[in-house]
Amino acid sequence: PEKNRYSWPVHEGHDYSRVLPKNSDKWSMYYLQDLSDGWYAVINQNKKIGFGLIWDKNIFKYLWFWGCYNYKNISPWYGRAYTIAMEPFTSLPYPVDTDTLYTIPAGESISTELKAIVIAGKTSIQGITAEGEVI
Repeated sequence: PEKNRYSWPVHEGHDYSRVLPKNSDKWSMYYLQDLSDGWYAVINQNKKIGFGLIWDKNIFKYLWFWGCYNYKNISPWYGRAYTIAMEPFTSLPYPVDTDTLYTIPAGESISTELKAIVIAGKTSIQGITAEGEVI
């Protein structure tokens, strides 16, 4: 619903592009849309090492972003997980929006690629090209 739409990355004073501290005891789930490019990167700024993923944003128009920051009230972890996941998706989940459903007609197929890369020696980047070059 429109009332639950927020600007990325800052909402209500929190920068959601930064991973929450380990002791946050929180759970989050966001659906990013209107992406300008099909890539993301997660970088440990202290260790200057990271992970990047590139995908075809014409197929995967949404990025599901969830995090479990040692949240005590969620199965199956009950406070034992400090993790994030960022997953390219073709559609928003039901019942959020059924109009975004990506369909492949019977008898047809699609082909696409996901590229995972290691980012070394950097604390931040501006982007990742379709070829995997870090900008």
